[in-house]
Amino acid sequence: MSTTKKESRLARLGAVALIIALYVGLFNLSGGQQANLLLGTASPVFLPAFVRLFGVLVAGIWAIPALFIAALLCVDFGLGPSERALVSLMLATGAPLAIMVTSRLMQLDPTLTNLTPMRLLVLSIASGLGNSLFYNFALFLVGIHTDPITGHVATFVGDVIGTWVIIYTIKLGWHFFWRQRT
Repeated sequence: MSTTKKESRLARLGAVALIIALYVGLFNLSGGQQANLLLGTASPVFLPAFVRLFGVLVAGIWAIPALFIAALLCVDFGLGPSERALVSLMLATGAPLAIMVTSRLMQLDPTLTNLTPMRLLVLSIASGLGNSLFYNFALFLVGIHTDPITGHVATFVGDVIGTWVIIYTIKLGWHFFWRQRT
């Protein structure tokens, strides 16, 4: 095996581990399962939504297995193993597929050189929509019935707000530490 292939595999494995760790950490930071159970099935500020967007932009399709593992570690709702796997699979695929399709439609450069704040906003909205559709459909399939409108709106809004809370926190941190060093 060539050194480049080995380095590439290590980089992918590192990206997968980082995505899982970020997702689980932000899930716990945003109240974990208790926040979802108290508010129905969606959190009003779902911080791990950022990880879906970040993961797909950085790792591409390799983000999906990482998001699946992270969702398996976080999703419960008292579900059995097969129902939990289904919900986790839908959580791992809805947003990434929406991000990939939107990226292609926007002709986003794979190196992200043409990623602007407006494109980031569009991608976060697409991510929220994709996740809302897939997640609420998965909940329906496993027998967790919520009001369709409220469920979709709560999931979408929580995802978009959660994504932007993290983006803005990174921006503030970057600005604060960058000014301190110059």
